[in-house]
Amino acid sequence: MFEQFVLDIYEVFDIDALVTSHPIYVPVFNPDEINEIFDTISYSKGGSVIRMM
Repeated sequence: MFEQFVLDIYEVFDIDALVTSHPIYVPVFNPDEINEIFDTISYSKGGSVIRMM
């Protein structure tokens, strides 16, 4: 399971290196914006942070 996690993270690193990437924390001013900020980057970065803890 750990090996798959690492492989998935490498794919996300490529996406995260793009100019269109965003941090884990993104201010939301309208509830409609919540679904827009959760994407592959959010979940993978979040998983990496949790794993480091």
